[in-house]
This record gives sequence, structure tokens and C-alpha cells, in this order.
Amino acid sequence: MFNKPIHSFDNRTVLVVGASSGIGFEIAKALEILGENLIVAARRADILEANFSQNTRIPVDIADEEAMGKFFELIRKKNLDIDTVFWCAAVYSPMTYIDFSYKEAKKITCVNLTSVYYPFFKITQTWLKERDKFLNNPHWIWISSVAGYVGLPGSCAYGPTKSALNNIAESAFVEFKPFNIDISLVCPGFVDTRLTKKNKFYMPFIITPEQASKEIFYGLKRGLFEIHFPKKFTLILKTISLFPYKLIFLINAKLRGKNN
Repeated sequence: MFNKPIHSFDNRTVLVVGASSGIGFEIAKALEILGENLIVAARRADILEANFSQNTRIPVDIADEEAMGKFFELIRKKNLDIDTVFWCAAVYSPMTYIDFSYKEAKKITCVNLTSVYYPFFKITQTWLKERDKFLNNPHWIWISSVAGYVGLPGSCAYGPTKSALNNIAESAFVEFKPFNIDISLVCPGFVDTRLTKKNKFYMPFIITPEQASKEIFYGLKRGLFEIHFPKKFTLILKTISLFPYKLIFLINAKLRGKNN
């Protein structure tokens, strides 16, 4: 067991970032019972307005540092002591180095990676400085991807951001553990979302966002650091990542050939 198991969120104040679709949306809907102790954040205000109460939703563009500053000011005015964060925000475009778009790659890197540092620093610093305020272990849950396990063809911008996110989670887990701050890393396989609908290739073992959210909650109950699913797919990729590069490149070449 790596983290303190979360069997119930009843006494927690939860922030779900990226709550307008996919896994983030399903997690937020499952936690609506928390009422005003749930904060849902996303860029698409119309979807938040259509699905969540006014006291719960806060539209924000995480790539806009000024907007994030106002977001935290609003949190402070609401006197909300966030102790649990589901970081689900991400963008994705299938892309190779042959049909590369610098503009799109820069956007993906900003949203998926560089934009995470300010809110992560802001919230975890509060957890460190005001530890006596929290009854439960504060817990940050990163929603990453198996795309971060190994360099895959067609994922030249998205994959590196997820690999970096995995690295952040690993180092943060060790650094924060002495302060009773828990970190979890979620690495799903293919999940049927608006992002994966951009893929034109076959996606094995694809699951629904609702199934993904259930896997995440189950992993948190078990106190896991890494929550990965579906196992019959993720274990294959984990194994491939351990192969020598000669084999990895041969496998990737075959995958590329199938997807062309």
C-alpha cells in the first residue's frame, strides 16, 4: 500500500480539473453528492453550466496563468480548503514528425505539461504550510496515459507530455510522503472520449469513461500509487517498455505499418 486508502469522499473537498468531458466528467458526476465541497473546473463553460450546479462550477482556462490566479482567488473567497485534486485536463492530436505542426505541439505541451506546475505548486504549498487544517491526507491524482510508457508512432507531442507527467508523479510521491501528502498516477489505455475519436486506427480493449472512473475509485480505495487499466493492455505495454531498443523499434515499425 502506497497511499492512505480513500474509502469515502464525504469529509473531503475535491477539485476536478478537466470536468467537461471524458474521465474528468464521469469523476465529477460521481462526486456530485459532495455538494459545495466539490469544485469542477474546465475551459468549456457551456458544458459545466449544463451539467453542474452554479455553486460547484468554475470555468477556467488552465493555460492562462492570469485566469488561474483569479481562480485561486475565488477559491480563497469561498473558504474552500481543497484536500483532493483530480487533474484530468489534457488535449490531444494524432501527429507524426512527418506531418508535424509546431503550433499544435506547443499547445499540447502547454496544456498537458507546463500549465500543471503553477496549480500543483499553489495547492501543495498550502498543504505543506497548513498541514494541521486537514483531517485527511491531502491527495493529488494525476490522470496520465499509457502513452507515457514508451515512445509510440503517431504520438510525438502527446506521448512526451504524459511521460513527463509520470516523472512528476514519481518524484512528487517520494518528496511529499514525509508530509503525509499522497500522490497517485492514473495510466489508462484507450478510453472512448472526444480525444480518442480523433484516432483513425484500431484501439484494442477500449473502455468507456464510466468504466475508467470506476477503476480509478477502486485503485484509490486500495491505496495504490499507479492505477493502470485495462490490465490486459497496460501490462503488454509495460513489458514492451522493458525490452531492448532493437525490439521496441521493431514492434513500433510494425505498428506504424498497420496504421498507415
